[in-house]
Amino acid sequence: MVFLNFVTIRNIARSIVRSRYTLHHRPYHCSMAKAKDALYCEIDAEPLSRYRKGGYHPVHLGDQLKSGRYQILHKLGWGGYATVWLAKDNQLDRSVAIKIMVSELGPEHQEASIYQRLSHGPASHPGRRYIPELFDHFELYGPNGVHHCLVLELLGAAATSVAENFATSRLPGRLAWDVARQVVQAVAYMHGVDVVHGDLHPGNIVFVDESISGKPHEDIIRSMGPPTTGGIHGQTLTNHIPRYLVLPSPLPLSSTKSDQCAIKIIDFGSAFLSGNRSPKMRCPLPYRAPEAVLTARWGIKADIWCLGCTIFALIVGYPPFDSFLFTENELARQWIATFGKLPPEWESEFISVDLEPSDVETTDFSEWLCETYLDDDKPPFFSKTDLQAISVMLRPLFRFLPSDRPSAEEVLLDPLFRNQAFDKR
Repeated sequence: MVFLNFVTIRNIARSIVRSRYTLHHRPYHCSMAKAKDALYCEIDAEPLSRYRKGGYHPVHLGDQLKSGRYQILHKLGWGGYATVWLAKDNQLDRSVAIKIMVSELGPEHQEASIYQRLSHGPASHPGRRYIPELFDHFELYGPNGVHHCLVLELLGAAATSVAENFATSRLPGRLAWDVARQVVQAVAYMHGVDVVHGDLHPGNIVFVDESISGKPHEDIIRSMGPPTTGGIHGQTLTNHIPRYLVLPSPLPLSSTKSDQCAIKIIDFGSAFLSGNRSPKMRCPLPYRAPEAVLTARWGIKADIWCLGCTIFALIVGYPPFDSFLFTENELARQWIATFGKLPPEWESEFISVDLEPSDVETTDFSEWLCETYLDDDKPPFFSKTDLQAISVMLRPLFRFLPSDRPSAEEVLLDPLFRNQAFDKR
Protein backbone atom coordinates (compact mmCIF):
# COMPACT_ATOMS: atom_id res chain seq x y z
CA MET A 1 0.00 0.00 0.00
CA VAL A 2 1.31 3.44 -0.92
CA PHE A 3 0.75 6.37 1.46
CA LEU A 4 0.88 9.94 0.18
CA ASN A 5 1.75 12.79 2.49
CA PHE A 6 -0.46 15.85 2.70
CA VAL A 7 1.60 18.13 0.49
CA THR A 8 1.73 15.48 -2.24
CA ILE A 9 -2.04 15.08 -2.06
CA ARG A 10 -2.52 18.83 -2.22
CA ASN A 11 -0.26 19.08 -5.25
CA ILE A 12 -2.23 16.35 -7.01
CA ALA A 13 -5.47 18.14 -6.19
CA ARG A 14 -3.96 21.41 -7.34
CA SER A 15 -3.09 19.94 -10.73
CA ILE A 16 -6.68 18.77 -11.12
CA VAL A 17 -8.09 22.09 -9.96
CA ARG A 18 -5.74 24.07 -12.19
CA SER A 19 -7.18 22.45 -15.30
CA ARG A 20 -10.74 23.40 -14.47
CA TYR A 21 -10.71 26.09 -11.80
CA THR A 22 -11.81 29.61 -12.52
CA LEU A 23 -12.18 32.57 -10.18
CA HIS A 24 -15.92 32.32 -10.63
CA HIS A 25 -18.09 31.03 -7.81
CA ARG A 26 -21.71 30.13 -8.16
CA PRO A 27 -23.68 28.60 -5.30
CA TYR A 28 -25.69 26.27 -7.53
CA HIS A 29 -24.61 24.24 -10.53
CA CYS A 30 -27.64 24.21 -12.80
CA SER A 31 -31.38 23.92 -12.95
CA MET A 32 -33.16 20.74 -11.91
CA ALA A 33 -32.08 17.69 -13.83
CA LYS A 34 -34.61 16.04 -16.06
CA ALA A 35 -36.50 13.35 -14.17
CA LYS A 36 -39.87 11.70 -14.31
CA ASP A 37 -42.60 13.96 -12.91
CA ALA A 38 -40.02 16.69 -12.17
CA LEU A 39 -39.77 20.15 -13.67
CA TYR A 40 -36.81 20.65 -15.94
CA CYS A 41 -35.36 23.12 -18.41
CA GLU A 42 -32.65 22.57 -21.00
CA ILE A 43 -30.69 25.75 -20.31
CA ASP A 44 -28.19 26.24 -17.50
CA ALA A 45 -29.77 28.69 -15.09
CA GLU A 46 -31.03 28.93 -11.54
CA PRO A 47 -32.58 25.79 -9.99
CA LEU A 48 -36.31 25.44 -10.57
CA SER A 49 -36.63 24.03 -7.05
CA ARG A 50 -36.08 27.56 -5.76
CA TYR A 51 -39.24 28.84 -7.43
CA ARG A 52 -41.48 28.33 -4.42
CA LYS A 53 -42.71 30.20 -1.37
CA GLY A 54 -39.68 31.91 0.10
CA GLY A 55 -37.67 31.55 -3.11
CA TYR A 56 -37.16 33.42 -6.36
CA HIS A 57 -39.73 35.72 -7.92
CA PRO A 58 -40.81 34.48 -11.40
CA VAL A 59 -39.57 37.08 -13.89
CA HIS A 60 -40.29 37.35 -17.61
CA LEU A 61 -38.75 39.56 -20.27
CA GLY A 62 -40.75 42.75 -20.64
CA ASP A 63 -42.10 42.67 -17.07
CA GLN A 64 -42.82 46.09 -15.59
CA LEU A 65 -41.78 46.70 -11.99
CA LYS A 66 -42.63 49.45 -9.51
CA SER A 67 -45.75 50.69 -11.31
CA GLY A 68 -44.11 50.59 -14.72
CA ARG A 69 -40.96 52.51 -13.87
CA TYR A 70 -38.61 49.61 -14.64
CA GLN A 71 -38.84 47.24 -17.62
CA ILE A 72 -36.94 43.92 -17.66
CA LEU A 73 -34.73 43.64 -20.77
CA HIS A 74 -32.25 40.80 -20.19
CA LYS A 75 -30.77 38.59 -17.50
CA LEU A 76 -27.36 39.40 -16.05
CA GLY A 77 -26.95 36.55 -13.59
CA TRP A 78 -28.17 34.72 -10.54
CA GLY A 79 -26.99 33.37 -7.21
CA GLY A 80 -28.33 31.41 -4.31
CA TYR A 81 -30.24 34.39 -2.96
CA ALA A 82 -31.14 36.56 -5.95
CA THR A 83 -31.55 36.94 -9.67
CA VAL A 84 -30.08 40.00 -11.39
CA TRP A 85 -31.60 41.66 -14.45
CA LEU A 86 -30.79 44.33 -16.98
CA ALA A 87 -33.65 46.82 -16.95
CA LYS A 88 -34.65 50.15 -18.40
CA ASP A 89 -35.51 52.99 -16.06
CA ASN A 90 -38.42 54.48 -17.99
CA GLN A 91 -38.49 57.57 -15.81
CA LEU A 92 -34.84 58.56 -16.33
CA ASP A 93 -34.27 56.68 -19.61
CA ARG A 94 -31.18 54.84 -18.43
CA SER A 95 -30.06 51.23 -18.10
CA VAL A 96 -29.81 49.79 -14.60
CA ALA A 97 -29.24 46.47 -12.87
CA ILE A 98 -32.07 45.17 -10.68
CA LYS A 99 -31.29 42.59 -8.02
CA ILE A 100 -34.41 40.68 -6.93
CA MET A 101 -33.85 38.81 -3.67
CA VAL A 102 -35.51 35.57 -2.61
CA SER A 103 -38.41 36.33 -0.30
CA GLU A 104 -37.14 34.14 2.55
CA LEU A 105 -34.58 36.81 3.44
CA GLY A 106 -37.41 38.71 5.07
CA PRO A 107 -37.61 42.23 6.49
CA GLU A 108 -34.35 41.86 8.43
CA HIS A 109 -32.36 41.83 5.18
CA GLN A 110 -30.29 45.00 5.30
CA GLU A 111 -28.42 45.25 1.99
CA ALA A 112 -30.18 48.50 1.04
CA SER A 113 -29.33 50.08 4.39
CA ILE A 114 -25.72 48.93 4.00
CA TYR A 115 -25.49 50.67 0.62
CA GLN A 116 -26.99 53.80 2.15
CA ARG A 117 -24.46 53.75 4.98
CA LEU A 118 -21.63 53.32 2.50
CA SER A 119 -22.88 56.31 0.51
CA HIS A 120 -22.47 58.59 3.53
CA GLY A 121 -18.82 57.87 4.28
CA PRO A 122 -16.05 60.45 3.81
CA ALA A 123 -15.98 61.57 0.18
CA SER A 124 -12.24 62.17 0.40
CA HIS A 125 -11.41 58.52 1.10
CA PRO A 126 -9.83 56.91 -1.99
CA GLY A 127 -11.81 53.72 -1.46
CA ARG A 128 -15.25 55.28 -1.73
CA ARG A 129 -15.13 55.30 -5.53
CA TYR A 130 -15.05 51.49 -5.52
CA ILE A 131 -18.53 51.11 -4.02
CA PRO A 132 -21.50 50.83 -6.45
CA GLU A 133 -24.24 53.43 -6.36
CA LEU A 134 -27.67 52.37 -5.17
CA PHE A 135 -30.25 54.27 -7.24
CA ASP A 136 -33.45 52.93 -5.73
CA HIS A 137 -34.93 50.07 -3.73
CA PHE A 138 -38.46 48.76 -3.38
CA GLU A 139 -40.51 45.71 -2.43
CA LEU A 140 -42.01 43.40 -5.03
CA TYR A 141 -45.09 41.37 -4.09
CA GLY A 142 -45.46 38.08 -5.93
CA PRO A 143 -46.74 34.52 -5.63
CA ASN A 144 -43.64 33.44 -3.72
CA GLY A 145 -43.70 36.24 -1.17
CA VAL A 146 -42.33 39.74 -0.73
CA HIS A 147 -39.00 40.35 -2.44
CA HIS A 148 -36.53 43.14 -1.72
CA CYS A 149 -35.30 44.74 -4.95
CA LEU A 150 -32.20 46.88 -5.40
CA VAL A 151 -31.71 49.16 -8.38
CA LEU A 152 -27.98 49.58 -8.94
CA GLU A 153 -25.70 51.22 -11.45
CA LEU A 154 -24.86 49.06 -14.42
CA LEU A 155 -21.23 48.00 -14.31
CA GLY A 156 -18.92 46.06 -16.59
CA ALA A 157 -17.59 42.52 -16.66
CA ALA A 158 -16.65 40.56 -13.56
CA ALA A 159 -12.98 39.92 -12.79
CA THR A 160 -13.72 36.25 -13.41
CA SER A 161 -14.77 36.92 -17.00
CA VAL A 162 -11.86 39.26 -17.63
CA ALA A 163 -9.35 36.69 -16.33
CA GLU A 164 -10.81 34.00 -18.58
CA ASN A 165 -10.35 36.32 -21.55
CA PHE A 166 -6.57 36.04 -21.27
CA ALA A 167 -4.63 33.02 -22.53
CA THR A 168 -3.15 32.53 -19.06
CA SER A 169 -6.64 32.38 -17.46
CA ARG A 170 -5.45 34.94 -14.95
CA LEU A 171 -5.12 38.69 -14.96
CA PRO A 172 -1.84 40.10 -16.30
CA GLY A 173 0.47 40.97 -13.43
CA ARG A 174 0.21 44.75 -13.52
CA LEU A 175 -3.56 44.61 -13.89
CA ALA A 176 -3.85 42.09 -11.05
CA TRP A 177 -1.82 44.32 -8.77
CA ASP A 178 -3.84 47.41 -9.72
CA VAL A 179 -7.05 45.52 -8.92
CA ALA A 180 -5.57 44.30 -5.63
CA ARG A 181 -4.69 47.85 -4.57
CA GLN A 182 -8.20 49.10 -5.33
CA VAL A 183 -9.76 46.19 -3.44
CA VAL A 184 -7.66 46.97 -0.35
CA GLN A 185 -8.72 50.62 -0.57
CA ALA A 186 -12.36 49.57 -0.91
CA VAL A 187 -12.12 47.33 2.15
CA ALA A 188 -10.43 50.12 4.10
CA TYR A 189 -13.32 52.43 3.22
CA MET A 190 -15.97 49.85 4.16
CA HIS A 191 -14.31 49.13 7.49
CA GLY A 192 -13.96 52.86 8.12
CA VAL A 193 -17.75 53.11 8.26
CA ASP A 194 -18.01 49.84 10.24
CA VAL A 195 -19.32 47.72 7.36
CA VAL A 196 -18.22 44.08 7.19
CA HIS A 197 -18.61 42.74 3.64
CA GLY A 198 -18.70 39.05 4.56
CA ASP A 199 -18.43 37.67 1.01
CA LEU A 200 -15.21 39.06 -0.43
CA HIS A 201 -13.73 37.06 -3.29
CA PRO A 202 -12.81 37.72 -6.95
CA GLY A 203 -16.30 36.84 -8.15
CA ASN A 204 -17.57 39.96 -6.38
CA ILE A 205 -15.11 42.28 -8.09
CA VAL A 206 -16.34 43.89 -11.31
CA PHE A 207 -14.67 46.19 -13.77
CA VAL A 208 -16.17 49.58 -14.48
CA ASP A 209 -16.96 50.23 -18.12
CA GLU A 210 -17.66 53.95 -18.34
CA SER A 211 -19.13 53.56 -21.81
CA ILE A 212 -22.04 51.39 -20.68
CA SER A 213 -24.02 54.10 -18.92
CA GLY A 214 -24.22 56.20 -22.06
CA LYS A 215 -25.11 53.43 -24.48
CA PRO A 216 -28.64 53.05 -25.84
CA HIS A 217 -30.49 50.09 -24.35
CA GLU A 218 -30.63 48.41 -27.73
CA ASP A 219 -26.84 48.59 -28.12
CA ILE A 220 -26.28 47.01 -24.72
CA ILE A 221 -28.62 44.14 -25.56
CA ARG A 222 -26.97 43.72 -28.94
CA SER A 223 -23.54 43.48 -27.32
CA MET A 224 -24.85 40.87 -24.86
CA GLY A 225 -26.65 38.93 -27.54
CA PRO A 226 -30.41 38.45 -27.71
CA PRO A 227 -31.92 36.71 -24.68
CA THR A 228 -31.93 32.91 -24.87
CA THR A 229 -34.93 31.31 -23.21
CA GLY A 230 -35.78 27.73 -22.39
CA GLY A 231 -39.22 26.34 -21.78
CA ILE A 232 -40.05 24.48 -18.57
CA HIS A 233 -41.39 20.95 -18.85
CA GLY A 234 -42.46 18.05 -16.70
CA GLN A 235 -45.52 19.29 -14.85
CA THR A 236 -48.37 21.70 -15.16
CA LEU A 237 -46.92 25.08 -14.28
CA THR A 238 -48.27 27.13 -11.40
CA ASN A 239 -47.88 30.86 -10.89
CA HIS A 240 -44.94 30.17 -8.55
CA ILE A 241 -42.80 29.22 -11.56
CA PRO A 242 -41.91 31.31 -14.64
CA ARG A 243 -43.08 30.12 -18.06
CA TYR A 244 -39.43 29.94 -19.13
CA LEU A 245 -35.92 30.53 -17.82
CA VAL A 246 -33.57 33.09 -19.33
CA LEU A 247 -29.94 32.16 -19.89
CA PRO A 248 -27.70 34.62 -18.01
CA SER A 249 -25.59 36.74 -20.32
CA PRO A 250 -22.73 38.72 -18.80
CA LEU A 251 -22.06 42.22 -19.91
CA PRO A 252 -19.42 42.48 -22.63
CA LEU A 253 -15.81 42.74 -21.57
CA SER A 254 -14.56 46.26 -21.08
CA SER A 255 -11.59 47.62 -22.96
CA THR A 256 -9.32 46.59 -20.07
CA LYS A 257 -6.05 45.26 -21.41
CA SER A 258 -3.12 44.88 -19.06
CA ASP A 259 -2.48 48.12 -17.23
CA GLN A 260 -4.99 50.59 -15.81
CA CYS A 261 -8.52 49.80 -14.72
CA ALA A 262 -11.25 50.76 -12.30
CA ILE A 263 -13.21 48.25 -10.26
CA LYS A 264 -16.09 48.13 -7.83
CA ILE A 265 -16.98 45.66 -5.09
CA ILE A 266 -20.46 44.17 -5.40
CA ASP A 267 -22.87 41.96 -3.46
CA PHE A 268 -23.41 43.28 0.04
CA GLY A 269 -26.06 40.67 0.72
CA SER A 270 -23.99 39.17 3.55
CA ALA A 271 -22.78 42.52 4.89
CA PHE A 272 -23.52 43.75 8.39
CA LEU A 273 -22.34 46.43 10.80
CA SER A 274 -19.31 45.67 12.90
CA GLY A 275 -20.35 44.88 16.44
CA ASN A 276 -23.68 43.40 15.40
CA ARG A 277 -24.32 39.69 15.48
CA SER A 278 -22.63 38.06 12.51
CA PRO A 279 -24.82 36.10 10.06
CA LYS A 280 -23.91 32.73 8.62
CA MET A 281 -20.96 33.25 6.30
CA ARG A 282 -21.80 32.61 2.64
CA CYS A 283 -18.34 33.25 1.25
CA PRO A 284 -16.92 30.39 -0.86
CA LEU A 285 -15.28 27.89 1.47
CA PRO A 286 -11.68 28.37 0.21
CA TYR A 287 -11.89 32.06 1.18
CA ARG A 288 -13.47 31.68 4.62
CA ALA A 289 -11.62 32.81 7.71
CA PRO A 290 -10.84 30.20 10.38
CA GLU A 291 -13.08 31.82 12.99
CA ALA A 292 -16.06 31.61 10.61
CA VAL A 293 -15.41 27.92 9.99
CA LEU A 294 -14.40 26.73 13.44
CA THR A 295 -16.49 28.93 15.75
CA ALA A 296 -19.17 30.66 13.62
CA ARG A 297 -18.29 33.83 15.56
CA TRP A 298 -16.65 36.27 13.22
CA GLY A 299 -16.38 39.98 12.54
CA ILE A 300 -14.54 42.63 10.61
CA LYS A 301 -11.17 40.85 10.59
CA ALA A 302 -12.70 37.92 8.68
CA ASP A 303 -12.71 40.29 5.70
CA ILE A 304 -8.94 40.64 6.10
CA TRP A 305 -8.43 36.89 5.74
CA CYS A 306 -10.72 36.92 2.68
CA LEU A 307 -8.71 39.86 1.36
CA GLY A 308 -5.50 37.83 1.59
CA CYS A 309 -7.10 34.94 -0.30
CA THR A 310 -8.48 37.35 -2.89
CA ILE A 311 -5.14 39.03 -3.58
CA PHE A 312 -3.50 35.61 -3.90
CA ALA A 313 -6.22 34.52 -6.34
CA LEU A 314 -5.96 37.70 -8.41
CA ILE A 315 -2.23 37.13 -8.85
CA VAL A 316 -2.13 33.35 -9.29
CA GLY A 317 -5.54 32.66 -10.82
CA TYR A 318 -6.96 30.59 -7.96
CA PRO A 319 -7.01 30.86 -4.14
CA PRO A 320 -4.27 29.50 -1.86
CA PHE A 321 -6.45 26.63 -0.66
CA ASP A 322 -7.91 23.91 -2.89
CA SER A 323 -11.58 23.75 -3.76
CA PHE A 324 -11.49 20.22 -5.19
CA LEU A 325 -13.27 17.60 -3.02
CA PHE A 326 -13.27 20.21 -0.28
CA THR A 327 -14.55 20.01 3.29
CA GLU A 328 -14.11 22.26 6.29
CA ASN A 329 -11.86 19.65 7.89
CA GLU A 330 -9.70 19.49 4.77
CA LEU A 331 -9.51 23.28 4.72
CA ALA A 332 -8.27 23.30 8.33
CA ARG A 333 -5.62 20.73 7.41
CA GLN A 334 -4.39 23.07 4.68
CA TRP A 335 -4.23 26.01 7.10
CA ILE A 336 -2.09 23.91 9.43
CA ALA A 337 0.14 22.78 6.56
CA THR A 338 0.70 26.36 5.44
CA PHE A 339 0.61 28.43 8.63
CA GLY A 340 1.29 26.02 11.49
CA LYS A 341 -0.61 24.83 14.52
CA LEU A 342 -4.06 26.22 15.33
CA PRO A 343 -4.48 28.33 18.47
CA PRO A 344 -5.21 26.13 21.52
CA GLU A 345 -8.70 27.59 21.92
CA TRP A 346 -9.63 26.34 18.44
CA GLU A 347 -8.11 22.87 18.54
CA SER A 348 -11.21 21.37 20.13
CA GLU A 349 -13.27 22.72 17.23
CA PHE A 350 -11.14 20.89 14.69
CA ILE A 351 -12.54 17.38 14.61
CA SER A 352 -10.06 14.98 13.07
CA VAL A 353 -9.20 11.39 13.91
CA ASP A 354 -5.76 11.12 15.53
CA LEU A 355 -4.49 14.33 13.97
CA GLU A 356 -1.04 15.23 15.25
CA PRO A 357 1.32 17.95 14.00
CA SER A 358 3.50 15.21 12.53
CA ASP A 359 0.55 14.03 10.43
CA VAL A 360 0.52 17.26 8.42
CA GLU A 361 3.61 18.10 6.41
CA THR A 362 4.11 21.85 6.30
CA THR A 363 4.96 24.04 3.34
CA ASP A 364 6.41 27.54 3.39
CA PHE A 365 3.87 30.19 2.32
CA SER A 366 6.38 32.14 0.24
CA GLU A 367 7.47 28.99 -1.56
CA TRP A 368 3.84 28.03 -2.12
CA LEU A 369 3.07 31.39 -3.73
CA CYS A 370 6.13 31.12 -5.97
CA GLU A 371 5.34 27.53 -6.91
CA THR A 372 1.73 28.22 -7.86
CA TYR A 373 2.57 31.36 -9.83
CA LEU A 374 5.70 30.21 -11.65
CA ASP A 375 5.00 26.57 -12.50
CA ASP A 376 2.40 26.93 -15.24
CA ASP A 377 4.61 27.78 -18.23
CA LYS A 378 2.94 31.18 -18.30
CA PRO A 379 5.05 34.29 -18.97
CA PRO A 380 5.58 35.77 -15.50
CA PHE A 381 5.18 39.44 -14.70
CA PHE A 382 6.33 38.99 -11.12
CA SER A 383 9.83 37.69 -10.40
CA LYS A 384 10.60 35.34 -7.53
CA THR A 385 11.90 38.34 -5.58
CA ASP A 386 8.60 40.16 -6.24
CA LEU A 387 6.61 37.16 -5.07
CA GLN A 388 8.66 36.88 -1.90
CA ALA A 389 7.91 40.53 -1.14
CA ILE A 390 4.21 39.95 -1.84
CA SER A 391 4.22 36.95 0.49
CA VAL A 392 5.72 39.12 3.25
CA MET A 393 2.86 41.58 2.72
CA LEU A 394 0.21 38.83 2.66
CA ARG A 395 1.42 36.68 5.54
CA PRO A 396 0.03 38.90 8.39
CA LEU A 397 -3.41 38.76 6.76
CA PHE A 398 -3.40 35.01 7.43
CA ARG A 399 -2.75 35.13 11.15
CA PHE A 400 -5.13 32.74 12.83
CA LEU A 401 -6.36 35.04 15.61
CA PRO A 402 -8.43 37.91 14.16
CA SER A 403 -6.96 40.40 16.63
CA ASP A 404 -3.48 39.67 15.26
CA ARG A 405 -4.37 40.58 11.66
CA PRO A 406 -3.71 44.09 10.36
CA SER A 407 -6.44 46.48 9.36
CA ALA A 408 -6.93 47.28 5.68
CA GLU A 409 -5.48 50.75 6.29
CA GLU A 410 -2.37 49.11 7.73
CA VAL A 411 -2.11 46.84 4.68
CA LEU A 412 -2.04 49.95 2.49
CA LEU A 413 1.05 51.13 4.39
CA ASP A 414 3.06 48.19 3.09
CA PRO A 415 5.95 49.43 0.91
CA LEU A 416 4.59 47.54 -2.10
CA PHE A 417 1.45 49.69 -2.06
CA ARG A 418 2.95 52.87 -0.63
CA ASN A 419 5.82 52.97 -3.13
CA GLN A 420 3.71 51.81 -6.09
CA ALA A 421 6.25 49.05 -6.60
CA PHE A 422 4.90 47.57 -9.84
CA ASP A 423 3.18 50.58 -11.41
CA LYS A 424 6.01 51.66 -13.72
CA ARG A 425 6.89 48.32 -15.31
